[in-house]
Amino acid sequence: MIKSIVNRHNLIAASVMVVALGAAGSAATTTHKGGMVLIPAQGKSFLMGQAGIADTEHTVSFTYNYWMDTTEVTQADFGSLMNFNPSYYPNEFAPVEMVTWYDAALYCNKRSKRDHLDTFYVYTGKNVNTNGNGNTITGLVNLTYRPDGRGYRLPTEAEWEFAARTGSATTYDWGDTVNGDYCWYQVNSNQTTHLVAQKKPNSFGLYDMIGNVLEWTMNVTAQSNYAALAVADPQPIVSGLASARGGKFSSMPSEMPPALRYRSLASYVSSGTYGFRVVQSVDLVSIGNSRHSQSPGSHSSIKNSFGIRGRCGLSIAHGKGRYDLHGRLISGKVAEMKMSMSRF
Repeated sequence: MIKSIVNRHNLIAASVMVVALGAAGSAATTTHKGGMVLIPAQGKSFLMGQAGIADTEHTVSFTYNYWMDTTEVTQADFGSLMNFNPSYYPNEFAPVEMVTWYDAALYCNKRSKRDHLDTFYVYTGKNVNTNGNGNTITGLVNLTYRPDGRGYRLPTEAEWEFAARTGSATTYDWGDTVNGDYCWYQVNSNQTTHLVAQKKPNSFGLYDMIGNVLEWTMNVTAQSNYAALAVADPQPIVSGLASARGGKFSSMPSEMPPALRYRSLASYVSSGTYGFRVVQSVDLVSIGNSRHSQSPGSHSSIKNSFGIRGRCGLSIAHGKGRYDLHGRLISGKVAEMKMSMSRF
């Protein structure tokens, strides 16, 4: 089983079908790349929140797709980039935990650099708490983010909830009650975290969205802001309390619904409680005369649906443009787009 987990995390590409972008910049259609799965949110709406369980219900719609890690970031993943493992329950193939929101943001930036992507989070300094397990980050000075950044980041609350519920009208992807076939929680966990991807995935192919560890989201927002968030492509708010989702291994059934929000200081750590997974926007990168799309494994060796191995990339030439968080053109224009695939 451990070997299968390693293979999944080292996946460069599998079952990839590439479709040229249209003039409006619609997303490439791909199932898996680099241990991530494409969340088909573009053109979809769902009722975010849940009466009697979470905050105000409101309809959220998306104009873009996004990549999401199929599993929570493991201790091996985290340690390979951050050079320490803060976890209370050490196992390299279990989710990393005892991480602050800021630790998760820095991991995203380091993973972006590893994959030659623009970093998403911007800051001028770090507040570090040295402890027995490593250097936990308790604050990022002058923190903001690049609206047109194409690197890895935490999911917004809307992105996370849509991916967890797969757009369904039920409490969970699979129905309205907790099902131990899909999650680790108080009843079946033996009060500890477990290796990732041991339970069934949801309909989008995501493991452990419910249970195991709580997952930090991009949003750092006070409760009063929730109902006021935009109903189309909600954007993150970087002030107030951090929000986490999904319940954990010790949660009771009433604490598991994906619409339920857990709020705490972004600097907070608790044994076995907070972990995360990351997302990446699909479409075009930000500014320049000639840039490339950046998706997991961009310009890497891929295997398309016809079994032909090669290199694939989208180039933009003879134009200048600025794009938002989701790859939509804000200003300027693109004169020419080319998609190429070379066989080898």
